[in-house]
Amino acid sequence: MLRNKILDEVKFPKKKPINIAFSLNNNPKYIRYAKTTIASILLNADLDSYYNFYVIMDSEDPMSEINKKALMSLNSIEPYSIEFKTIPKEIFQNKEGFDDIKTRLLFSRFLLENVLQELDYIITLDVDIIVLRDLYKLQYQNDLGGYPIAGAIEGKDTREKSL
Repeated sequence: MLRNKILDEVKFPKKKPINIAFSLNNNPKYIRYAKTTIASILLNADLDSYYNFYVIMDSEDPMSEINKKALMSLNSIEPYSIEFKTIPKEIFQNKEGFDDIKTRLLFSRFLLENVLQELDYIITLDVDIIVLRDLYKLQYQNDLGGYPIAGAIEGKDTREKSL
């Protein structure tokens, strides 16, 4: 709280936007997890980083206003923005195996370019993690080798060309 007051007085610029996406349903347990993850990100943010969070939801399981407000309630830690986006139904139409909400949410992270077309970079995270450092370098690393998606499994770097 004091830090934010001082930064406001000094007019410290926020220069580094970092985009984070979560696939999330209306389950209160996952809302608590997401709040914890967002709090850990904000608590470990560099002074010149600004986080934009995107919550991706299924149209058949929209998030309640109470849960949206809960995810928007952490500005006392560090200012951030949050947007709630719905997966377009047509993305999964006529595709076998995408009949349930959990499956669509799971795979929505691989289709973020259809939901967040205005962004050049985005980091997608699970909601049950704790982030221990600023994520700017992760978002803007240049060693993806032309691959549109990169991920880590057990601390090892893996890359896929397309899904």
